Amino acid sequence: MSSLVDTQNEFAPIVPNPGSESNTANFVGHEAEIARAIDMMKAGQKMVLTDPRRMGKTFWMIALAERLKRDHGYRVVLIDYMGVDTTQEFLLKTVRALVASQKLSRKFVAFLKIWFDNVDITLSKGPVTLKKAAQNIDPLLLLEQVLNQLSVDATKHAKPPYVIMMDEVPDAVLGVAEQGANPTDGKNLLQRLRGLRQDTPGIRWILAGSVGFHHVWTICGANDSVINDLDQIDFGPLDEADAIVLTRRLALGIERSIDDDAIKEMVGITGGMPYLIHELSLLLHYDDKNQVLHQPITAADVRKAFTAFIEDTNKSHAVTQFVSKIPDYYKGDDTKLAYAILDWVAQDPPSWQTLADLPVDIREHERFLPVYHNLILDQYIETRNDGQEIRWRYDFIRVIYRRYRLLKRRK
Repeated sequence: MSSLVDTQNEFAPIVPNPGSESNTANFVGHEAEIARAIDMMKAGQKMVLTDPRRMGKTFWMIALAERLKRDHGYRVVLIDYMGVDTTQEFLLKTVRALVASQKLSRKFVAFLKIWFDNVDITLSKGPVTLKKAAQNIDPLLLLEQVLNQLSVDATKHAKPPYVIMMDEVPDAVLGVAEQGANPTDGKNLLQRLRGLRQDTPGIRWILAGSVGFHHVWTICGANDSVINDLDQIDFGPLDEADAIVLTRRLALGIERSIDDDAIKEMVGITGGMPYLIHELSLLLHYDDKNQVLHQPITAADVRKAFTAFIEDTNKSHAVTQFVSKIPDYYKGDDTKLAYAILDWVAQDPPSWQTLADLPVDIREHERFLPVYHNLILDQYIETRNDGQEIRWRYDFIRVIYRRYRLLKRRK
């Protein structure tokens, strides 16, 4: 039975694996997003997927890749650009992923051998590297040649298109822009990728990242034209029904029964964030002495696990970065203004706040509108009533934010 069919079995146990799950038999939810992405692939549309980190974006891409290959015959290459900080490394990451996919024609492999060593995977003696003759060529020019040739390889022989899934692209572009203290390098990379997407009919494109592209093009001195050919795939936490399924399957995985009140508490306190559901389930597996627990899980147990998670800075770093990284993307006075807006919106009890009630010094700040707009794009806050009311988009992040800010003030 296909692993993607198995995901519909809500009685199949899942062992908690926070942040590292890649077995699609354990993929839960986001079926609507997968169906829409497949329709967009068929129509030749290009996509961008952005979401706060740890929402399950990469796992979703793995599940989508399996569906595209299994049901539609696409040749899919998933490339993770996290940690890239030069255009040469961006090029090499791309070629290495293509080679590892083993979906390349002999003719295309022969083309790669002109510029790269170790591209014949059956004879490879190490990672793909640039030949000496290619080391002085602009890496972006080589990237264009490689991907243009890949597109030709698909269209000339009437083969199914390649699907190139580029994960963590914004992080890579920022790394390129900051490594040489020359933002133009990041801008050039964005513009070359934009041109490639236009000129490669044999390739379908999905770009993804946890940093908003609006921060990237601002830092690089570009504008939204570098991604305005991409259609947005809305993403986020699991909906209630899928969060319930994941909670139940994780409880089965740790061999503890869980009552309806505890399930409701888990879904509410995590906001449906898969990573956080996995983390709390892992904490519910053991007691303070690392002894395996067996008694039924209660709502009080879930609340206790959530508090323990947030207060353990080593464990909670993956989610506190939602707020601790604000100074990385809001520079100068914008940092203080962003915190001022969020502090005001984060007040208890959680509810819609009227924008007109914002303190005057915040609302009339000369940088208020661009910072406010970026906070919406970053999915910290959302609006309604023509923008006259605002609130935190995800309440569990609001709770994390309040704890983080309280600890910062105590230091």
